[in-house]
Amino acid sequence: EALPFPIDTVPRHGWGNKKSQRDALSLVPFMQEFNQEILKVTNLEAGFYRLLIDGFPISEFSSAELGNGVNLATLSNTPQYQQALKVMFLNEERFEVEKRFRDYHWMEYSFLRKKGIADIEGIAALDTLHHYLPNDGFLKMSYDIFTKARHPEVRNAWQDYMDAIVDKIYKINQPVGHYFEIKRIS
Repeated sequence: EALPFPIDTVPRHGWGNKKSQRDALSLVPFMQEFNQEILKVTNLEAGFYRLLIDGFPISEFSSAELGNGVNLATLSNTPQYQQALKVMFLNEERFEVEKRFRDYHWMEYSFLRKKGIADIEGIAALDTLHHYLPNDGFLKMSYDIFTKARHPEVRNAWQDYMDAIVDKIYKINQPVGHYFEIKRIS
C-alpha cells in the first residue's frame, strides 16, 4: 500500500556535502524499520528462481531466500522503485524552487530589514546589498536569486511551478498493481 523509499546514492545536496543517503544506512536501521516491501514465497522446491515483475526480470533468489522473505525495497530495478524515484526527483525539483524562496526571505528578513530597509522591491534594497556584497559570501551566493525574486511576478511564477510539481507528485505517487512471476531456473 506504499511505494519504497528510494535511497539516493549520489551526494548532491549542496554545501560541499560528500555523503549520500546510503552512507547513513550504517547508522540508522531505516531499511529494517521503515522501508519494507517483503516478498515471501514458501513451499518452493529447493533451487534458484528468477523474479519477474510485469514480465521484466528483476533478480534471482534461492528458494531459501524467498522462503525467508526478500525486501524488494532494496532493489532499484523494480517498477515500484522506479515510480518512487520519479516522485523523489520531482520533490527535489520542488525543493530547489522552494530554496529560492528561502534565500529571498532570508535576505529580506534576516538582512535587509535588520539594515532598516522595508521596501524590498526598491532601489535602496539593491544599493544596500551592493554595499555589503563584496564581504559576504552568502549575499554573493543569493544575490542573483534575490534580484529575480524581488519582483512579485517572478515569485508568482515560481509558486505556480511548485504547485504544478506537487500536483504531478500526487498524481504519480499512488502504488499500482503489478504482475509477479517466480520462474525456476535451476
